Order: sequence, then C-alpha cells, then structure tokens
Amino acid sequence: MNITTQYFQETALFTLNGKMDFQSHSHLLSSIEDAVHSGSQTINLDLQHVPFIDSLAIGLLVAAYKQLKGQDIQLQLVCPEHNSVVTKILQSLKVPELIPTFLSFQESLSG
Repeated sequence: MNITTQYFQETALFTLNGKMDFQSHSHLLSSIEDAVHSGSQTINLDLQHVPFIDSLAIGLLVAAYKQLKGQDIQLQLVCPEHNSVVTKILQSLKVPELIPTFLSFQESLSG
C-alpha cells in the first residue's frame, strides 16, 4: 500500500492506495505516528483507492481511533460511495458509528 501525505494546518490527510492488510499495517501506523509528532490534531484517512480491507486493518483503525482520542486527536475516514466494497465492509461492522466517516475530504473539514 502506498500512502501520500498532505498537511492542511493542523490536519493530516493520508491518501491510501492499495490493499489494507497485515502487510501494510506497520507502514500506516508509522505514518500516523509521524503526523502526531508533527502536531496534527486531525488525521483523515482517504480510502477511495483501497480495493480491499481485512479484519486486522479494521482492528488497527479502531485501536488507532481510541488511542488518538485519548490524546485529543481526531481520526476520520473518507470513504466515497463509489468504493462500495470497503464502504459495505465498514458499514456492516458499524465502523462509521465509532469513527467519523465522510464521503469526501471537503466534507470532513466541515464535519
């Protein structure tokens, strides 16, 4: 999985490209840690180019959300409707009820 990072004031946007699975989790964790150390107060994970997400990656998202929340840092997901496979998986596991999930990065900024 490739991760492109952009910073907008106190917000980090990670655009993920590729499968979110066991092999990619350490790269994502490292990127999140870097954003925290750089002073980001909000971290957005853009999942529009993620064709697959496994249970480990979902567990990682939930654990990261809880850990960051304890540090007063917001983790948000951006998952457009056209990414129906990942959207359906997240919805079936009720992830959007825990982690704020938006259709676009612009929407997350006003959310």
